[in-house]
Amino acid sequence: MKHIKKVLPKKASIPQIALATTQVDWSQWDPWAGWQGLIGVAVCLAVGFFMGHAALGAIAAGGALYIGLGTYDKQTRTSTLAMILGSLCMSFAAFAGSLAGGQLWQITLLATLWAFGAGILSTLGPPVSFMSLKTLVAILIAGGYPSSWKDALLRAVLILSGCLLQTFLFSVENSYLSKMGAPHRATTPPPVWGKSWITLKTQLTPRSEIFQHATRLAFCILISQLFCRMLLNHNSYWLPLTVAIVLRPDFEQAFSRGLARMIGTVIGAVLTTLIVIWLKPDGIALAFLTLPCVWLCFSSFKANYILYSVCITAYVVFLLSFVGLPEMSVLTSRLIATLSGGFLALVVYALWPKPGVSK
Repeated sequence: MKHIKKVLPKKASIPQIALATTQVDWSQWDPWAGWQGLIGVAVCLAVGFFMGHAALGAIAAGGALYIGLGTYDKQTRTSTLAMILGSLCMSFAAFAGSLAGGQLWQITLLATLWAFGAGILSTLGPPVSFMSLKTLVAILIAGGYPSSWKDALLRAVLILSGCLLQTFLFSVENSYLSKMGAPHRATTPPPVWGKSWITLKTQLTPRSEIFQHATRLAFCILISQLFCRMLLNHNSYWLPLTVAIVLRPDFEQAFSRGLARMIGTVIGAVLTTLIVIWLKPDGIALAFLTLPCVWLCFSSFKANYILYSVCITAYVVFLLSFVGLPEMSVLTSRLIATLSGGFLALVVYALWPKPGVSK
């Protein structure tokens, strides 16, 4: 959350971090990103719905959503070629997670090793860090729905389709919508891979902060994956998913992100419950309810992470209800998993801080 760095002093106290977490950085509010990102997600949902395969449309929409969050963020935005490469990596990760999800040891080993790799790659800058984290997310989500190689391949193709659609739309929108007032979105230069390898080698030591972060992330994914698989009956990926999203190399980011994620999830769960009780939506109404949530996800992603967490919680609940899962079951599971995952990430960081930081 970029605005926190502007507000906080170099060594901020926990109350200062918590207060900064609630502030909205309106300079980062991006309604154009909301409209541009919404198109790719809406097209995927609409195609799936009208073809009679809402669940397949939802899978493709997930690819469009996650690649889009990086596409419209100036820190993580990369060239079209890099976005295509990232799309391929995300679809491969989903394929691997789907195949490994049927066996506890396979999905746990895959997710743990991938988490360590994602942690190490964070040293190469925001674009690479974002994509490596999203591929980890793809593994965790796909691992929650184990399948045969045919179904795993179908899931990978759907995610790739959503990602490529969003990539294409970004290229078109960046050229034409800027004439209508949308900001022209310059891409971040890709890393120089020769120098990147040298950078990575310097981090492969236990005393490195990045190495410590990667090990901490892998450990948390390992613990949360084992816990969920052995004790939870469904949506077992939500707890490790929260850990992956919350845990960051430094405490300020981890605490602010974890606090925002937990607060936003609670608010989102309450609001979604009230909407479900009041409107009693079903079918196409649930699909339409996802659209303002998606717009707000893209618009608020950098402005305030609490607001983003509220919207992504509502989006997930409405979307899973649209494909046939009961709202209250989804709400309860997501609420418990998010709070548990955020708490686990913060506790592990408190007990295992980065080098040079006292407990």
